[in-house]
Amino acid sequence: QCMERTLQPLGEVVAEIGMHKPLSAYTRAEVLTLIEVVVGKDADVRLRLDGKAEGAPVALAALAARVLEAQGGNAQTPVVISADKNVKYEAVVKVMDLLQRAGVQRVGLSVKNGAS
Repeated sequence: QCMERTLQPLGEVVAEIGMHKPLSAYTRAEVLTLIEVVVGKDADVRLRLDGKAEGAPVALAALAARVLEAQGGNAQTPVVISADKNVKYEAVVKVMDLLQRAGVQRVGLSVKNGAS
């Protein structure tokens, strides 16, 4: 049950961008170690670690350090960026670029299927 509630906000499909398989193909243990970067409507950024949302937004200047810390030295820990459908594409690309430049190796995008 917990896994289904965790997967639901991530969307139905994870587009492959540096990840080896769609989110649905990961094991329960892999999903629970997933780091999600959530870009909100007003472009605020929050982290969701092990399926639990952190309260306060994270400043972009501190985001890469927070993600690397959450990875705990394991560069293979997947990071998924999800965004509200009203967020500008540029805001998501900016977050993705920031993480990749910081050395985060497995960055994916959460995408929802269906009509907008």
